[in-house]
Amino acid sequence: KLDPAFALAWARLSCAQSSSYWLHDSSPAQLAAAKDAADHALALDPNLPETHLALGYYRYYGQLDFTGGLEEFQQAEKGLPNNVDITNAIAFIQRRVGHWEEAIDRFRRVVELDPRNTNAYNSLAQTYSALRRFPEALATLDRVLAWEPTNADALGEKARALWATGDLQAVEALLANPGIEPRVSGLGFSVRGVQASFQHRYATAIEIFSSAVATETTRGEPSGALKLPLGVIQLRAGDVAAARATFQSAVQEIQRELEKIGPDSNPAAGTHATLGWVYAGLGEAASAIAEGQKAMAMWPTSKYPWNGPAIEEVMAGIYALLGDADHAIPILKRLLQTTYGGAITPALLRLDPMWDQIRNDPRFQELAAVKKP
Repeated sequence: KLDPAFALAWARLSCAQSSSYWLHDSSPAQLAAAKDAADHALALDPNLPETHLALGYYRYYGQLDFTGGLEEFQQAEKGLPNNVDITNAIAFIQRRVGHWEEAIDRFRRVVELDPRNTNAYNSLAQTYSALRRFPEALATLDRVLAWEPTNADALGEKARALWATGDLQAVEALLANPGIEPRVSGLGFSVRGVQASFQHRYATAIEIFSSAVATETTRGEPSGALKLPLGVIQLRAGDVAAARATFQSAVQEIQRELEKIGPDSNPAAGTHATLGWVYAGLGEAASAIAEGQKAMAMWPTSKYPWNGPAIEEVMAGIYALLGDADHAIPILKRLLQTTYGGAITPALLRLDPMWDQIRNDPRFQELAAVKKP
């Protein structure tokens, strides 16, 4: 039980509750718990820096109010300068609002203050990759791997950066140890499965993704997002019946997931976008486009420069699965010039089977052939 007059404990509890809402439990009840703890901290000690950190995370994670969250973090920093947690929070929120160089400076500051903070190095590398500064991203990740060669997050981020440059051979070297499973934080896919699909080893990719789906199902975790690449690879392998069954199962699971999460929560837009992609796999164009457009309305690029373009990329993927090059290609052309998390590159257009249904269009080939990553 908390000491009811211990403001610091309430502030830390609120931070933990907000983080849980952002990452795990996007229910209104979880958000209310975060707010209640923050309100207690504020009432007990409104000048405590950790109170402002808690309020910042509530606004950032709970309300998607990046400007308000940044103001609270900056207020916290006045009381605790050079605090790693506060500096890290400011870095993330600067990135959310598209202040790329400020975010890079802040992540660099975090690793100066905490030289073995692997999460900060990975976040710095993600930011470099968003700017398509892949040599800097790879060098940053190699610093982590120099002292933690089996760091799954660093290996996963390195695989993403290498895919973006088209270097499948270098990714293969990362996967040489079968006992290490690289992962990409927050994204529901298997690095080994993606690598196999990019190499057109569809039977292997299907086996890997099927195993990943089974593992998540056994754990009681949602696997709808994993079923999307599985269904696409089944299509590419020519097993239309299996793909259709996979997509239909994914629709049901994603719809159940949407019933659990708050409509204004962090995962809502991405979940609607994934549902649209799955509908596209089923050929249900009207439902697919409606879900994609709903997701874009929730995360407009003008307001959410880190995530918004990624939702637009899903919209392009929806059109591509529907064989609609006329709508997909203008989106891709714009995104190739846009900074965002997980930014598309010509190499990814060349590699990813997701684009196969529009691959023969000369306009697509022109985008994919640009002599950059």
